[in-house]
Amino acid sequence: MMKHLASLITSLSLFLAAAAPASQTPNTFMPVTWQSPLLKDHPLVGQIIALESQRSLSPTELVSELSQYPIVLIGEKHDNADHHQIETWLIQQLYPSDSANTSLVLEMLDDSQTTNTIISGMSDSDLKQRLNWQDDSWPWQDYGPLIKAALEQNIPVHSGNISRDAIQTIYKAGVPKTQRFASTQGITQAVKDQVLDQVYESHCQLMPRNQLAPMVSVQLARDASLAYAIKQRSTDNVILVAGGFHTDKSVGVPLHLSPVEQQHTRTILLVEVDATHEQAQDYTTLSKADYVWFTPKANNTNYCDDLRQQWQKKSPSHVKSKDG
Repeated sequence: MMKHLASLITSLSLFLAAAAPASQTPNTFMPVTWQSPLLKDHPLVGQIIALESQRSLSPTELVSELSQYPIVLIGEKHDNADHHQIETWLIQQLYPSDSANTSLVLEMLDDSQTTNTIISGMSDSDLKQRLNWQDDSWPWQDYGPLIKAALEQNIPVHSGNISRDAIQTIYKAGVPKTQRFASTQGITQAVKDQVLDQVYESHCQLMPRNQLAPMVSVQLARDASLAYAIKQRSTDNVILVAGGFHTDKSVGVPLHLSPVEQQHTRTILLVEVDATHEQAQDYTTLSKADYVWFTPKANNTNYCDDLRQQWQKKSPSHVKSKDG
């Protein structure tokens, strides 16, 4: 136990881990260098909140709590470098004494990509080649350090997503009735309606709602696939890294896990701060995540403008929404 704590403390060189409550000290928990340039002085930046108790935690305390659960879901905003920095640190910290019995599942890898030939010590170029890494969708500079950190910990990396070909098939013909996607059969209409709302908004209201059923099917299939990848791991611990909507307890991957698996799962949501919101409860609730970690904002990109330009060039099934 003492060895475990010492390891955590030593590895916190990346963070300033003062433990005063968030209400008293702004920017309490903070990487030495935030990568995202916007709103660094926001009072929530660096704060970690346990949503059930509304307690403010240090990174060490967060790891201590998360490590009691064998399934940890990390929800990110894909283009925020600080989210990738935190994820890499969490991978190194969560199960240091049990890394041989831990797996990492990534939304950023799909079933067309082979992961069983990658090992620690490979160069970036070799890893990208072995993985057939898709830089156009997931920049290697964002996820390469995470994958390398896992391999250095002897944590195998696994794909969780479905391939582009499979997405096209589901878009046209619906979700296949296979074991991999069986959990979609238990999703209620109320949840499907919430997914429809999110798909409509994340695609910037560019399509009529009554034409979005295929995209809802794709979203549900992705969540089912990520959950199936978790279930397939024979290891004791599984960490999933995915977009925040995928990890949402009310609509995402957790609903595709069994009740027992849900009891053994904890979700942490990495969230960019907003200039107009200074209270943690303005961002998310316990119904969606168990913990929230606030970071600066990466950019002021207008995703809807970008999406409208994509829309003119590609079919809807190819377009990646702002929430991934």
